[in-house]
Amino acid sequence: MNKQNKDHINEIIQIAVDLQKPRRKAPVNPFSKRLGPIIKSPEGKDFLIRLMDVAFRSKDYARVSTFVHRLFKSTDAHKALFSSQEKALVRLFNVIGYKLPSVSVPLMLRQIQEVTKPVVFFTGGSKYKEHYYTRKKEGIKLNVNLIGEALVGEEEAQQRIDSYCELLNQDEVDYISIKISTIYSQIDSLAHDEVVKILVEKLSIIYREVLRIEKNTGVQKFINLDMEEYRDLSMTIATFKQTLDLPEFKTIRAGIVLQAYLPDCYNEAVGLKTWAQERVKAGGVPVKVRIVKGANLEMELTEASMRDWPCATYASKLETDASYKKVI
Repeated sequence: MNKQNKDHINEIIQIAVDLQKPRRKAPVNPFSKRLGPIIKSPEGKDFLIRLMDVAFRSKDYARVSTFVHRLFKSTDAHKALFSSQEKALVRLFNVIGYKLPSVSVPLMLRQIQEVTKPVVFFTGGSKYKEHYYTRKKEGIKLNVNLIGEALVGEEEAQQRIDSYCELLNQDEVDYISIKISTIYSQIDSLAHDEVVKILVEKLSIIYREVLRIEKNTGVQKFINLDMEEYRDLSMTIATFKQTLDLPEFKTIRAGIVLQAYLPDCYNEAVGLKTWAQERVKAGGVPVKVRIVKGANLEMELTEASMRDWPCATYASKLETDASYKKVI
């Protein structure tokens, strides 16, 4: 082993040692204090989901105000989650605020942003820009995800596609992750081929934006296609391959995720490898395959139990770890 390789290995070992040292001087994240009550309270989690994911979908402040008012009246779950100051604001909202939605709803949104800013960056915010340039100096690229999952209709799907294109045009964004469920609202496994055909058209819009930006700036942004439910596995992979097989996307170096907790993962990884090799032989650029262990176990277990199906994932961490190592 030459000296350069030895130095490189020693550098990696030192990084591993540093990562395992206790970070006693690390600043306290104020949001972490809120996680305990949320984790301990199933009712609290349900309340927050309804508040955050449902209440603010509408742009009609009067509609939002009515929903939030009814939500606060229907449960006391928020009392264990909110600070004394926030409880006072809730009381004020329930007495008079809900009658003045044009004033109360923007204030409520501002308060939510203030509370979540330790863990969530807001588009165009100075905090994100600062974080981006700090990481850039360290040679680290940020993978940016837009918050918001399930779609309500194709109008919202188009808005999400527009948001992805807008995000790619920001100077401080190099790399984004998207899911097929965020660009098409009518995904149905029984219509596999038809769904894939439509998804290819939609994903192509975003890939074309990458090429347009590259033509104008010389910089190629990166798009990672995330994996979600087991039912989306085949459609996600087929969409990825068929879109990148189009001649216009020969030079795009895109990425896809595989979940090791799925028994199908190994064969899918082998298939992607074979396809990628053929792509490169034909003059295309390589693709990136990111291997994760999987993050939707609770959802898969719930789905299986409700339908009396065997669970799509491996049943234990041992099996998942073995699958991960096998694929790697």
